[in-house]
This record gives sequence, C-alpha cells and structure tokens, in this order.
Amino acid sequence: MNKLLLIFIFLSSFSCSKSQDKVSESWASITYNLNGGQISQGYQNNYSVSINSDKSCVFVYRFPENDLVKIFLIDDNAFTKLGDFVIAAKILESEKTIDPTYALSADMRSCQIVFKQNDPNLDQPPKVIKVPFNPSDEFKDGLNNLYYFIETLIPGETRMDFESKRDEYFKNKK
Repeated sequence: MNKLLLIFIFLSSFSCSKSQDKVSESWASITYNLNGGQISQGYQNNYSVSINSDKSCVFVYRFPENDLVKIFLIDDNAFTKLGDFVIAAKILESEKTIDPTYALSADMRSCQIVFKQNDPNLDQPPKVIKVPFNPSDEFKDGLNNLYYFIETLIPGETRMDFESKRDEYFKNKK
C-alpha cells in the first residue's frame, strides 16, 4: 500500500512539474498593466506590456488624449525566463486573495494570462487568469519579481522616449 501511495505521489508531482514547464507553450498572451496611482497626471506612468506566445510584444503608453505604441520581439532566453517567473509567482496554482489594506495612492499593477484555445471549433472563450492589483502578501514577492522582469523587457530607449513625450505633453498643457 505504501509503495502504491509513493508511486502515486511521484507521478502526481512529475505531471505537475511537466505541466508547469510547458506553461509557456499553453498561453496565448500575458499582459502586464501599470496604472500610476493617485498622483498628478503629469507624473503618472500608465502603460501595458502584452507578450504573445510568438515572442512579439506590444508596449502601450497611455496619455489622456492618445497612446504611444511600440512593437518589439524578445529572444528565446527572455521568453523562457518569463515562464520561470510566471511559475515562481504561483499565478497558475491558486486563486489570488486580495489585500484589503492596499494603499490606493500606490501604483496599481496587475496582469492577466490568456490561454490558447486548444479546439478552435469550441464555442467558448479561452481560459483567462486575472491577477488583482492588490494581492495578499503571500503572492507579492513573486509577482513583484515577475513585474520587474517584464519591465526590463521594454526597450530602454523606447521608455525614455515615451516618458519625455509625456513630460512635454503636460508641459504644453499648462
């Protein structure tokens, strides 16, 4: 009986780890959103980064009147690391509980994963996992690491260019 139990546990852990290793093969996109909190619009950063399973990325920097968009690609190494950060953040493992003491003046960061629809003839939307902007403490470190990594994927010159355009926009609005 004990041998049977050990075999079952071994096979369960093996299948779970294999499914987590293959997570990057099953998603269609991961979208990270940052909303700049309750500060003056001239100092806010509001943007999203969508990373698709083909390694194409879309960086959208939001302004009150228009958006700036940059499309870029990430390499295989970055895509593999992204999958590792998703697994470490435990996004796929359980429902994220919400921190009721979250400060609304802070930046609000969230993400969502949209999974590929295995059967294109299936008449239902794909599975989506949404991570709230105020997760409980047990998930914060892993999510912060994931968010930081996604931010490093944004080409530095693009971010600086968009931020200078934001500054110029609000300077001319005065």
